[in-house]
Amino acid sequence: MNATSLALVLLLMRPQSGCMDEDQATQAFFELMYRHADERAKRFDDGKTKIAHYTTAENAINIISGKTLWLRNAAVMNDFLEISYGRDCVTTALKGDTINMSVLLNDKHPGLAEEVITWLGEVEYAARNHTYLTSFAEHDAEDRLGKLSMWRAYGGPVAGAAIIFNADVFQSDNDQLNVFAHPVTYGADQFASLYYNMMRSIFTNQDLLGMVPRNRAKSVLFHALRDLMLTTKHEGFGEEEEWRIIHSPFLFSSAFVQPIVRVRTH
Repeated sequence: MNATSLALVLLLMRPQSGCMDEDQATQAFFELMYRHADERAKRFDDGKTKIAHYTTAENAINIISGKTLWLRNAAVMNDFLEISYGRDCVTTALKGDTINMSVLLNDKHPGLAEEVITWLGEVEYAARNHTYLTSFAEHDAEDRLGKLSMWRAYGGPVAGAAIIFNADVFQSDNDQLNVFAHPVTYGADQFASLYYNMMRSIFTNQDLLGMVPRNRAKSVLFHALRDLMLTTKHEGFGEEEEWRIIHSPFLFSSAFVQPIVRVRTH
């Protein structure tokens, strides 16, 4: 089982916790930690919400002609401070944790909270330099104008373009590509609310946590917090309603994602 595969349709009938095996308990725990993503994905249920990839006209031609979508290294994103912003939100949440993650986790798995926090600190460099991302904005099928903020990002001296996709890919639980979709969180307050809800879910499901093997619980928690770090932006960007595709080759290699070097000219 891949603990980080973001299956966006997880409305499954679960057995009672006392009847779960380890795989079922892990999946149920995973769903709790990614509940906010499931809720956000419901926007796609009506089939009217599409996803738009804003880029330069040159890149749009390359994507269409090559039938290949490009991901960019997190260290050279348009706003290089985005990862730092997400990291600061994680740090602030951990320091001001009113529910106390250590108490919640260590009750069933002694020392687990410290291991998760240490692991997050150790991979910060990798999160910035060895993670690859591409972005989409939610798009109303009736919208013929697009989002002004996105046009500004790809305007100026170059021609901008938006490629509109159906959202089916975000509703698939096929993780063979080892790339994962995650909605963007906007602002420190929204981040803090999501973190609180995650901890509250653990508090109300302590028996479930106890049924999840320690290493699996560690992996789910680590990746849930790491994904939030990689997908939290300043609240001023909220209009974008962004989703990010994330690929971390050192954690989950993929035969379908190939490295290539491109020199950025603008």
